[in-house]
Amino acid sequence: MMTTDLAIGTTLEERRTTLGLSLDEIAAKTRIRREYLAALEAEDYTKLPGTTFVTGFLRNYADFLGLDADRMVAAYISQRDASATDSVPPPRQEVLPRWRIHFVVVVLSALLLVGYWFFLSEQISSLQIPTAPPPADTLPAPELSPPVAPAALPMKVAKPEQALPIKISLARRGVLQLSATGATQIVLTIDNRPQQRYNLSQGSRLRWKINTQATVHITDPAQVKLQLNQEPILLQGNHDIIFFRPAN
Repeated sequence: MMTTDLAIGTTLEERRTTLGLSLDEIAAKTRIRREYLAALEAEDYTKLPGTTFVTGFLRNYADFLGLDADRMVAAYISQRDASATDSVPPPRQEVLPRWRIHFVVVVLSALLLVGYWFFLSEQISSLQIPTAPPPADTLPAPELSPPVAPAALPMKVAKPEQALPIKISLARRGVLQLSATGATQIVLTIDNRPQQRYNLSQGSRLRWKINTQATVHITDPAQVKLQLNQEPILLQGNHDIIFFRPAN
């Protein structure tokens, strides 16, 4: 059973110290910024981009240290929900005394009477006695001006912003491993072989060998954990990853 009293930051820091690793070393291996790792150990989540990034960084950091990543993420979500519940005060119900209710009724009734009186005054003052129109020969001819068509405004078509793909060079043949934490879809092309499409659910695990190049498109990167040669790959919200071997 998950508990909310798990000291996330202390657990991460003690494990890292036990392994004899520095934040700079872990940042270089996990590709997570040093300040984000320090914020996780300090449990200062305001310094991270958002909830999705907090859970992703926390899971990758815990996996790298050999900790139970699911337990760490569940503890964070539980603590966050509990904090949000405590910060909302219960609504206060105030009961007006009876004399104040009567006073409000009297004031509203007086305002309605005053408004009705002004309405009648406006109606009476707007009444006018019709007069005979002047002879037709004395009426000035109306001046007509040609209609002016409004100038057409240029239309601007917004171009959708596209996230740039992540490009990773291969020094040698690689082994790509994928595990899904939720439902998503990926499209994969490896070494010019036919394109493959996978519908993943939570717990799905796949493994491929890359000789020269590969392209991976992920519908929801937050639901996927990728590793290349057992090294985690930080997606950072991108949808496409391209692996290639540079030309000699």
